[in-house]
Amino acid sequence: MSRPPSIILCLSPGRCGSSYLSLLFSASDDTISVHEPSPNLSALALLVNDTEIKEAIENKAVHISETISASAAAGEEKKTYVETNHCLLHKHYKIFISAMLDKLKCGDTIGVVVLRRDAVDIVKVRGILVCATTLKLSHLSLFNHLL
Repeated sequence: MSRPPSIILCLSPGRCGSSYLSLLFSASDDTISVHEPSPNLSALALLVNDTEIKEAIENKAVHISETISASAAAGEEKKTYVETNHCLLHKHYKIFISAMLDKLKCGDTIGVVVLRRDAVDIVKVRGILVCATTLKLSHLSLFNHLL
């Protein structure tokens, strides 16, 4: 029987079940499953130059590699690291994948899960969330005004 991948990355546009998928993976004792952990690549848009972006991506790759190594060092059988994170689809994902490949040890592999959802559905869900948040804030403002 073949060994499972050392790393499984879930690529998604967001609002498509990635946090639920992370919960499913975490039910297995053979995985370290995380949803949108730090360091998060969403901050890349705030970085000004390519050097800062590459450094942030390298830090992410090192963090994942260290997480995997820590589980093996604790005397446990090597676990599969699973990350669900819509920020992995950032425009610099090729640099991230390259950095991850550099960190792999001999025999390790990367698996990829791609979650898809219709773009119109994603916009609708995000619109509902924005409206709900705005509604809550307006009620709070009204409540504070009455006090």
